Amino acid sequence: MAYDKDTIRTLVIDGVRTGKYPPGARVKISELAGLARMSPIPVRETLAQLVGEGFLAELRGVGFLVPRRHAYELEQIYRLRGLLAVAAVPLLLARKSFGSDMMPVDAPLWDWFVAEAQDSAIATAWLQTDRALLPYRRYEPQLPVDGDLVRNFSIAMGTRDARRLRTLARRSHDALARAAPLIVRRAEAKEYGEYILNIDASNRS
Repeated sequence: MAYDKDTIRTLVIDGVRTGKYPPGARVKISELAGLARMSPIPVRETLAQLVGEGFLAELRGVGFLVPRRHAYELEQIYRLRGLLAVAAVPLLLARKSFGSDMMPVDAPLWDWFVAEAQDSAIATAWLQTDRALLPYRRYEPQLPVDGDLVRNFSIAMGTRDARRLRTLARRSHDALARAAPLIVRRAEAKEYGEYILNIDASNRS
């Protein structure tokens, strides 16, 4: 297999997404260069680019690593995503060409929602939060609030109910914000089982 900078980039990002490189893990130039049979120089350049894009961090004397975040940082990121999703509601509903049949089958619901709003500022901010959360997304629990999310979302889109869509956006991301300590524990544990997160009924309205 021929390796180039794009291949190294894909390997690292996929490694972060799948947990091969968990939060705090070092991404070693020598290992990647040996795997790709490349000079360390283009590997270093690729990793430096990933630092600039928010996928990795670089520490003097340590090298490149996957950023490790505290629970309060994740909480703030999820709440920011909720605000971005809320801001996308009127923009999406203003699109006359939009129809409920355009809803995704496999794509993450809110990722698709923000993309369909077609606002560059919101999309850019969303992408930045997505990169910050990448090492943690696989540890997100299945929340009770998710049970009827798609059905309620479909109904709200069909009736173009902006208030309901804003409520769903807030509920979904507030639930993840409250789950931030659990997500961090999962990410830092070598092994983890099933976790159940109890959401206060008052937060479901």
